[in-house]
Amino acid sequence: MEETYQEENEDIERTVQKYIDGVVQFNIDLAEEAWHPEGVKISYNELENKLEFITIIQSRPKEKPSGIISYHTEIKEINRVGQAASVELQWIQKRNGSKMIYTDFISLLKIKNQWKIVSKVYDVKKMII
Repeated sequence: MEETYQEENEDIERTVQKYIDGVVQFNIDLAEEAWHPEGVKISYNELENKLEFITIIQSRPKEKPSGIISYHTEIKEINRVGQAASVELQWIQKRNGSKMIYTDFISLLKIKNQWKIVSKVYDVKKMII
């Protein structure tokens, strides 16, 4: 039986929520469960005028960040066509007297009947509080 559009979106949301929960709880294994092992984070290095690609495994932190970190996250939008989806996710992070707003544009594919994050492009805005 094929899942309905709403059920597919709920599955996508659960996958993204697993990623969020893993990051917020600093449970890297949980966060990585949402990703395909070859999934990549893509950013732009303005100083060198080049794109940078790092796999989710390569980006694994070696230790928990210092200080108290609080997050507020919101899934802004989910778009899906067939076996491909994109999610706009906003994170507001407060840490050591600073505030950062991260916007992730996450791409997912349905692989072996499971939604997996395969890439993300993101933007970071630093704010003073």
